[in-house]
Amino acid sequence: MPLIAVPLDLPPHVVELRAGDVDGDGVSELIAVERKKNGTRPDTVAVSAHWFGADGSLQNQWRVDLNNQPLVIDIEHGIWAVGSNGIVSINQSGVEPVVTVPSPLANLGPTTPVFADLLDDLEGDGVPEAVVASGSRVRVVSVTGEERLNVPARSRGELEVRMRGGTQLVSAAVSPTWQLDDFNGDGFRDLLLASGKRLTVYPMTSEGVGPAQTVPLPIDVTPRRRDGMEKKNQTRKRVVSVWFQDLDGDSRTDFAAQLWVTEGSWMGAEGELVFAKGTGQGFGPLQRMRSDSAVLLVRLIDTDGDGDTELVSAEVDFGVGNLTRAMLTQKIKVDVLYREMANGRYLEARPFHSVVVPVGNDRDPSVELEQDLTGDGVPDLVTSQGSEAVQLFQGTGSGFADSPTASLDVGFNQDHHKLWVGDVTGDGRAEIVMWRKKHASATLLMHRP
Repeated sequence: MPLIAVPLDLPPHVVELRAGDVDGDGVSELIAVERKKNGTRPDTVAVSAHWFGADGSLQNQWRVDLNNQPLVIDIEHGIWAVGSNGIVSINQSGVEPVVTVPSPLANLGPTTPVFADLLDDLEGDGVPEAVVASGSRVRVVSVTGEERLNVPARSRGELEVRMRGGTQLVSAAVSPTWQLDDFNGDGFRDLLLASGKRLTVYPMTSEGVGPAQTVPLPIDVTPRRRDGMEKKNQTRKRVVSVWFQDLDGDSRTDFAAQLWVTEGSWMGAEGELVFAKGTGQGFGPLQRMRSDSAVLLVRLIDTDGDGDTELVSAEVDFGVGNLTRAMLTQKIKVDVLYREMANGRYLEARPFHSVVVPVGNDRDPSVELEQDLTGDGVPDLVTSQGSEAVQLFQGTGSGFADSPTASLDVGFNQDHHKLWVGDVTGDGRAEIVMWRKKHASATLLMHRP
């Protein structure tokens, strides 16, 4: 099956593409996010939703200017946001208030809107709930106004003083770290608040909220800034990412984290992944998975379609030899590895794919491997490497086909173009969008017979 190219016009200032079910029909729409400079004031943002037919043709679209009003946006059975006075709906008519609730954005002046994971559909009934942390309380409130949970939580503040022709004070409130996931496997998503070496669980039930449960964490998840005081041969471990979700397919929350490991400096940096199986009451023994390379990013993907989740990592050798070659060629090799889940543990890392990318793109290479484009339920690989063609490699569950399943020369430029992959036609097969920041011209690529 070939790749079919369909010209696509995007807004002129697009900086990000997303997907989400805007109208609640079970089919995701393409969401384009624009961001424009606004002089000395905060940048302005606009969002637009785009509907496509089965042939890739544009069926409908609308666009809303959000300007620089303080909003934290999410997409879940619609586009919603937490604003200065509570929950708002973002739709074709604009920004409409729907629920008044104490907001952490109250009293903010002009502010550039941002996206975050705020909403989840706790029961799968099509009515999403939002997590709103304000002051010393965390609330879970549905978009219909029903308060599902209201619990105490520790928040903190941050202050910064700037001296630029006078005194300028920057003050901010920092919320606790939260996650919604089914901790005990009873079918209800629970509120999880992680802090340091402990996790506080507020279990949700059909009758409300159960008593809080405190669980020790396998490691300290406190984010630590680099202080520049590392000594020679001193090993430092810094938590980069943390996940609380079901990874082994038993419907209970597991724990995983990515660590950055250095000895004195970032030269020769290595990575470490850790995993602990959830028991419904806590977490089991910690499994440590050390890598001799720097782990740049980690994705949690069910690569073989069996219901559990593999750890897929992009890794780079930061040794002197590899960095010297990178300086000479201005290109660097990124190895994509995966660790398969089996019987509640992860197996040794195995090669998944490798790409050579321009230096500077190693943290965001043109590689997408989370979506199924062939319709067999297994994620496929979309990439462009060393040519102007976009290539599709069919996934096998333990890697990808040796030769491209489909390829199309579309003038891809490694230094400028980006790849976005998602199903926006609703047929169960993802599409590819080749686009460029701040440019309106894009291309929709469809894998069709």
